[in-house]
Formats: sequence, C-alpha cells, structure tokens
Amino acid sequence: MAKKKKFGAQTATMLISLCVGGVLGLWIVDYGVGLLGPDIGFGALMCVLWGAILWMCLCMFLHTIIHEAGHLIAGLLSGYRFSSFRIGSFTWVKRDGKIHFCRYSLAGTGGQCLMAPPELKNGKIPVVLYNMGGVIINMLTAVLCLIPVLLLPENSIGHGLWVVASFTGFASALMNGVPMRVGMVDNDGRNAISICRDPVAMRAFWVQMMVSHRNTQGERLREMPEKWFDCPVRDLNNPMISTVWVFRANRMMDQKEFALAEAAMDDLLRAENPLLGLHRALLTADKLFCMMLRRADRSEIDALYTKEQKQMMAAMRTNPSVIRTQYAYAVLVSGDAKEAEKQRPLFEKTAAKYPYPQEIEAERELMALIPVQA
Repeated sequence: MAKKKKFGAQTATMLISLCVGGVLGLWIVDYGVGLLGPDIGFGALMCVLWGAILWMCLCMFLHTIIHEAGHLIAGLLSGYRFSSFRIGSFTWVKRDGKIHFCRYSLAGTGGQCLMAPPELKNGKIPVVLYNMGGVIINMLTAVLCLIPVLLLPENSIGHGLWVVASFTGFASALMNGVPMRVGMVDNDGRNAISICRDPVAMRAFWVQMMVSHRNTQGERLREMPEKWFDCPVRDLNNPMISTVWVFRANRMMDQKEFALAEAAMDDLLRAENPLLGLHRALLTADKLFCMMLRRADRSEIDALYTKEQKQMMAAMRTNPSVIRTQYAYAVLVSGDAKEAEKQRPLFEKTAAKYPYPQEIEAERELMALIPVQA
C-alpha cells in the first residue's frame, strides 16, 4: 500500500509538470510563428524557443524569491519571528541580533523561510496564513502580470514576456498550493492540511519550527528540552509528526547513544507508513554510520547502502552528515584512502559557510570517532 501511495504522488507531480511545460511550450511555438510570420525558419524558431526557456527560468527564480517572501510577510503578520531565509543555497540567518550570510542547500527545495513560532495557546498557533503565504503572493503576482498582458499589443515581444511571467506565477502557486508530495518533501498545501487536521501535528509543527529557530541560535539537539521530542502519537504518514520522531533519533546521535539511535532509526525505516524521502535518506546515512562504528559485516552495510541511497546522498553531497558517513565508509569499509582524503576538504569547505555552527561541532565530534586507519 505504501508503494502505491508513493507511486501515485510521483505520477501526479510528473503529470502536472508535463502538462504545465507542454502547454507553455506549445504556446511559445505558436506565439513565435505568429510574431515572426509563417515563413520563420527552424533556426529562428529555436532561438525564440531557447530565449523563451531562459526567460521562463528567470521568471521561476523570481517567483521563488516572491514565494519565500510571501511566507515571511505572512509569518510576520501571524506573530512569527524571522529565523532564516534561503533561496537556492544562498541563506541569511539571524543570530545574536545580526543577519549572517551562509551557504546551505536542501534537496528537493528551491528555497525556504523559517521563523520562530508564537507560543502555543490551547494547543494551537496560526498556521494557514504562514504556510500558504507563498501561494497567495504567487497568485497575486501572477494576476498583476496580466495587467501589461492586457495593455500591450498581442503581436509584441513584451506581451509574450508578460504572459510567460504570469503563467509561471500561476504554475508556482499550483505546484505549491495543490496538496502533493514534490520529490522528497511535501508542498505547502499538503503541510497545511497535515497540520490543521490533527492537534498532535499542530504541536509537532511548533516543535519543528522551534528546533529550527534554536538551531539558528547555535543550540544543539541534546541541549533542547527533552519533552519536545516526546510525541504521544506515532503517525509516520503525517510528515509533521514523523519529523519529531526523526529529531528524536537525531538527538540520540548527538548524545552519542549510538545503540539507541540505531534501534530508533531502524524502527522508523521499517515502519509501514513511508517517511519523507529526505528523512529516509538522512536516517539511512546515520544508521550506516552507527553500523560502521560497531563494525557490522560489510554485507550488512552494503545491503543498506543501495544504489538508490547512493544517488540520494549524492544529491545531498554538501550535507555535513552525508559527508561524515561517506568519509566513514571510505575509512572503515572500502579502505579507499583517496576517497577519504577527498571527503575531508569537502567537509571543511561546507563547514566554512554552513549556517549552523553547532551542527558542524557535532559532526566534528562524530568524525573524531573514526580511526585514521581502520
């Protein structure tokens, strides 16, 4: 059953993307023919098409910025406080009352605005406006882009440019607003539903946001209140609730309770309800690390270190925990000295601009447990 759900979500995402891209592509070709005449050559048509694609990519990038700004504005209006703002890997974090520029990327996301939530009142906080703020401002921007579309002549270049700008705005609102799982994470619409339908998920969302905020202030998981990670419900199908359980296992890693951490991670990875792809990949990497520390058989390690897991870790190659696990594998399992030497400078390069120095401190402690020679 879990596999069918996963397949359905991936298929829906792919079909929407293909439909959006296909409709826009056909319109661009038709518009280019109408603009330059029916005798347009193939080369000229390709120039129009590639120019339109470049413009569309720029519009998508601008709409990503607008989307995250929508979360920021909506959060401030709802009583949240600024923690961090990310576009691509460019990240701005507020720490010690100052804004710091860092580099951080998260697979499956083009940006992220994280904020410190207000205190829970009767187990509730405002969540809909904050979660849907990006979708709302994308829709408003798309509508505003229609104004020059209506004012400019249909056979003008400007008319076409504004059509694409409006179209990508509506597409961004659609992809983020219609509840679905996009890649390895849930979109805003699905998150809003997950939170609102369950009071346990509401508290879990608050914990998730507080953990993120405390992270920006330099606090490690093991230093945060233990009660935050005592979730009364184990509904892993709800990503808000499952995130708290993932944090709980991560906290055991930070406490160096490796046996408990491995057991907790194994329990989560074997659960009937599927975890988010992002959580599954990172938990698997940490479980591999625990197995390598206790010198598990290579066959047992390689059974978990599958082709799919390697691909996911490659997509997250700048994540400190992924680098640490790959370094441990090179030292303790494969005995690949060249690969181990490559991972060390990559870790230092990532650490230099990483937004959460306490995570780097924790990762250094874990890497120190790996003997120089296995």
